[in-house]
Amino acid sequence: MTFGMRTPTLSFRNGLRARLLGRAGSPLVGMAGLGALVIAVATSCIGLEHWLAARERLAVTAADIATEQARLSRAVRPAQPKAAAPRYSARQISQFNAVVRQLNTPWPTVLDAIEHHTPPGVALVLVEPDVAKGTVRIQAEAKELDALFAYVDRLAIDDAFDGAFPYQHETNEQDPNRPARLGFDLRLKPGLPRPEGRPRP
Repeated sequence: MTFGMRTPTLSFRNGLRARLLGRAGSPLVGMAGLGALVIAVATSCIGLEHWLAARERLAVTAADIATEQARLSRAVRPAQPKAAAPRYSARQISQFNAVVRQLNTPWPTVLDAIEHHTPPGVALVLVEPDVAKGTVRIQAEAKELDALFAYVDRLAIDDAFDGAFPYQHETNEQDPNRPARLGFDLRLKPGLPRPEGRPRP
Protein backbone atom coordinates (compact mmCIF):
# COMPACT_ATOMS: atom_id res chain seq x y z
CA MET A 1 0.00 0.00 0.00
CA THR A 2 1.47 3.23 -1.06
CA PHE A 3 0.72 6.64 0.27
CA GLY A 4 1.14 9.59 -2.03
CA MET A 5 1.68 12.97 -0.54
CA ARG A 6 0.56 16.04 -2.38
CA THR A 7 2.19 19.30 -1.60
CA PRO A 8 -0.48 21.92 -0.86
CA THR A 9 -0.30 24.98 -3.11
CA LEU A 10 -1.60 28.43 -2.40
CA SER A 11 -3.51 29.96 -5.25
CA PHE A 12 -3.90 33.68 -5.10
CA ARG A 13 -6.13 33.40 -8.07
CA ASN A 14 -8.55 31.25 -6.12
CA GLY A 15 -8.53 33.68 -3.22
CA LEU A 16 -9.26 36.61 -5.49
CA ARG A 17 -11.91 34.60 -7.21
CA ALA A 18 -13.42 33.75 -3.89
CA ARG A 19 -13.50 37.35 -2.91
CA LEU A 20 -15.05 38.38 -6.23
CA LEU A 21 -17.50 35.51 -6.44
CA GLY A 22 -18.25 35.31 -2.77
CA ARG A 23 -17.61 32.63 -0.23
CA ALA A 24 -20.03 30.34 -1.83
CA GLY A 25 -18.16 30.72 -5.07
CA SER A 26 -21.33 31.52 -7.02
CA PRO A 27 -20.70 33.49 -10.21
CA LEU A 28 -24.09 35.14 -9.95
CA VAL A 29 -23.32 36.75 -6.64
CA GLY A 30 -20.07 38.17 -7.95
CA MET A 31 -21.68 39.46 -11.09
CA ALA A 32 -24.41 41.10 -9.07
CA GLY A 33 -21.84 42.88 -6.94
CA LEU A 34 -19.94 44.04 -9.99
CA GLY A 35 -23.16 45.22 -11.64
CA ALA A 36 -24.13 47.13 -8.52
CA LEU A 37 -20.74 48.82 -8.55
CA VAL A 38 -21.08 49.79 -12.22
CA ILE A 39 -24.59 51.13 -11.61
CA ALA A 40 -23.41 53.13 -8.62
CA VAL A 41 -20.55 54.68 -10.63
CA ALA A 42 -22.84 55.42 -13.59
CA THR A 43 -25.44 56.96 -11.30
CA SER A 44 -22.77 59.11 -9.69
CA CYS A 45 -21.55 60.28 -13.11
CA ILE A 46 -25.08 61.06 -14.28
CA GLY A 47 -25.80 62.87 -11.01
CA LEU A 48 -22.58 64.88 -11.35
CA GLU A 49 -23.47 65.79 -14.95
CA HIS A 50 -26.95 66.93 -13.87
CA TRP A 51 -25.48 68.93 -11.00
CA LEU A 52 -22.97 70.68 -13.29
CA ALA A 53 -25.72 71.48 -15.83
CA ALA A 54 -27.98 72.84 -13.08
CA ARG A 55 -25.12 74.94 -11.72
CA GLU A 56 -24.46 76.40 -15.19
CA ARG A 57 -28.18 77.19 -15.66
CA LEU A 58 -28.20 78.86 -12.25
CA ALA A 59 -25.19 81.03 -13.18
CA VAL A 60 -26.87 82.08 -16.46
CA THR A 61 -30.11 82.87 -14.62
CA ALA A 62 -28.22 84.94 -12.02
CA ALA A 63 -26.50 86.92 -14.81
CA ASP A 64 -29.87 87.50 -16.53
CA ILE A 65 -31.38 88.72 -13.25
CA ALA A 66 -28.47 91.12 -12.67
CA THR A 67 -28.82 92.51 -16.22
CA GLU A 68 -32.56 93.00 -15.80
CA GLN A 69 -32.09 94.70 -12.42
CA ALA A 70 -29.56 97.11 -13.94
CA ARG A 71 -31.95 97.89 -16.82
CA LEU A 72 -34.85 98.48 -14.43
CA SER A 73 -32.77 100.74 -12.18
CA ARG A 74 -31.83 102.86 -15.21
CA ALA A 75 -35.45 103.03 -16.32
CA VAL A 76 -36.73 103.97 -12.87
CA ARG A 77 -34.04 106.59 -12.20
CA PRO A 78 -35.51 110.05 -12.85
CA ALA A 79 -33.94 111.87 -15.77
CA GLN A 80 -31.86 114.86 -14.81
CA PRO A 81 -33.50 118.03 -16.12
CA LYS A 82 -31.44 119.79 -18.76
CA ALA A 83 -30.42 123.31 -17.96
CA ALA A 84 -32.66 125.64 -19.91
CA ALA A 85 -30.89 128.00 -22.26
CA PRO A 86 -31.24 131.59 -21.10
CA ARG A 87 -33.92 133.51 -22.97
CA TYR A 88 -33.27 137.08 -23.96
CA SER A 89 -35.75 139.63 -25.15
CA ALA A 90 -35.41 141.32 -28.53
CA ARG A 91 -34.38 144.49 -26.73
CA GLN A 92 -31.61 142.71 -24.81
CA ILE A 93 -30.34 141.08 -28.01
CA SER A 94 -30.29 144.47 -29.71
CA GLN A 95 -28.32 145.92 -26.79
CA PHE A 96 -25.85 143.02 -26.91
CA ASN A 97 -25.36 143.56 -30.64
CA ALA A 98 -24.80 147.27 -30.06
CA VAL A 99 -22.12 146.51 -27.48
CA VAL A 100 -20.45 144.06 -29.87
CA ARG A 101 -20.46 146.66 -32.65
CA GLN A 102 -19.07 149.24 -30.24
CA LEU A 103 -16.25 146.89 -29.24
CA ASN A 104 -15.54 145.87 -32.83
CA THR A 105 -15.27 149.45 -34.12
CA PRO A 106 -11.63 150.56 -34.24
CA TRP A 107 -12.22 153.99 -32.72
CA PRO A 108 -8.54 154.94 -32.86
CA THR A 109 -8.75 154.63 -36.67
CA VAL A 110 -11.87 156.82 -36.80
CA LEU A 111 -10.47 159.51 -34.50
CA ASP A 112 -7.10 159.43 -36.26
CA ALA A 113 -8.80 160.02 -39.63
CA ILE A 114 -10.86 162.92 -38.26
CA GLU A 115 -7.81 164.50 -36.65
CA HIS A 116 -5.71 163.94 -39.77
CA HIS A 117 -8.11 165.91 -41.99
CA THR A 118 -8.94 168.72 -39.54
CA PRO A 119 -7.06 171.86 -40.66
CA PRO A 120 -5.87 174.50 -38.18
CA GLY A 121 -8.71 176.93 -39.10
CA VAL A 122 -11.49 174.41 -38.22
CA ALA A 123 -12.61 173.81 -34.62
CA LEU A 124 -14.50 170.65 -33.66
CA VAL A 125 -17.50 171.42 -31.44
CA LEU A 126 -19.04 167.91 -31.30
CA VAL A 127 -17.86 164.39 -32.13
CA GLU A 128 -20.60 161.86 -31.29
CA PRO A 129 -20.48 158.22 -32.46
CA ASP A 130 -23.78 156.45 -33.19
CA VAL A 131 -22.97 152.75 -33.15
CA ALA A 132 -26.49 151.64 -34.09
CA LYS A 133 -26.38 153.68 -37.30
CA GLY A 134 -22.67 153.15 -37.92
CA THR A 135 -22.03 156.89 -38.10
CA VAL A 136 -20.17 159.66 -36.32
CA ARG A 137 -22.00 162.98 -35.93
CA ILE A 138 -19.71 166.01 -36.11
CA GLN A 139 -20.23 169.74 -35.65
CA ALA A 140 -17.39 172.01 -36.71
CA GLU A 141 -16.84 175.77 -36.81
CA ALA A 142 -14.71 177.94 -39.10
CA LYS A 143 -14.58 181.56 -40.17
CA GLU A 144 -15.99 180.66 -43.56
CA LEU A 145 -18.55 178.05 -44.60
CA ASP A 146 -16.46 177.12 -47.65
CA ALA A 147 -13.62 175.94 -45.39
CA LEU A 148 -16.09 173.63 -43.61
CA PHE A 149 -17.38 172.15 -46.88
CA ALA A 150 -13.80 171.53 -48.03
CA TYR A 151 -13.18 169.77 -44.69
CA VAL A 152 -16.24 167.55 -45.20
CA ASP A 153 -15.09 166.67 -48.73
CA ARG A 154 -11.67 165.55 -47.44
CA LEU A 155 -13.28 163.35 -44.77
CA ALA A 156 -15.72 161.82 -47.27
CA ILE A 157 -12.92 160.34 -49.40
CA ASP A 158 -10.91 158.92 -46.48
CA ASP A 159 -10.56 155.11 -46.36
CA ALA A 160 -12.22 155.00 -42.93
CA PHE A 161 -15.51 156.51 -44.13
CA ASP A 162 -18.20 155.68 -46.64
CA GLY A 163 -19.37 159.23 -47.25
CA ALA A 164 -20.19 162.45 -45.36
CA PHE A 165 -23.71 163.92 -45.18
CA PRO A 166 -24.33 167.49 -43.95
CA TYR A 167 -27.57 167.93 -42.03
CA GLN A 168 -27.43 171.60 -40.96
CA HIS A 169 -25.40 174.80 -41.15
CA GLU A 170 -25.72 178.12 -39.37
CA THR A 171 -23.87 181.31 -38.56
CA ASN A 172 -23.21 182.26 -34.95
CA GLU A 173 -24.58 185.79 -34.83
CA GLN A 174 -23.68 186.18 -31.15
CA ASP A 175 -19.97 185.99 -31.92
CA PRO A 176 -18.44 189.20 -33.36
CA ASN A 177 -16.44 187.08 -35.82
CA ARG A 178 -19.71 185.40 -36.95
CA PRO A 179 -18.18 181.92 -37.45
CA ALA A 180 -20.02 179.36 -39.53
CA ARG A 181 -21.07 176.06 -37.98
CA LEU A 182 -21.70 172.91 -40.01
CA GLY A 183 -23.23 169.66 -38.76
CA PHE A 184 -22.66 166.45 -40.73
CA ASP A 185 -22.67 162.66 -40.32
CA LEU A 186 -19.74 160.48 -41.34
CA ARG A 187 -20.75 156.93 -42.29
CA LEU A 188 -18.19 154.37 -41.09
CA LYS A 189 -16.87 151.95 -43.66
CA PRO A 190 -17.27 148.24 -42.71
CA GLY A 191 -14.00 146.51 -41.87
CA LEU A 192 -12.07 149.63 -40.97
CA PRO A 193 -8.29 149.35 -41.07
CA ARG A 194 -6.33 149.69 -37.86
CA PRO A 195 -4.75 153.06 -37.11
CA GLU A 196 -1.49 153.93 -38.77
CA GLY A 197 0.64 156.99 -38.33
CA ARG A 198 -0.37 159.68 -40.81
CA PRO A 199 1.26 163.03 -41.43
CA ARG A 200 -0.98 165.99 -40.75
CA PRO A 201 -2.10 167.93 -43.86
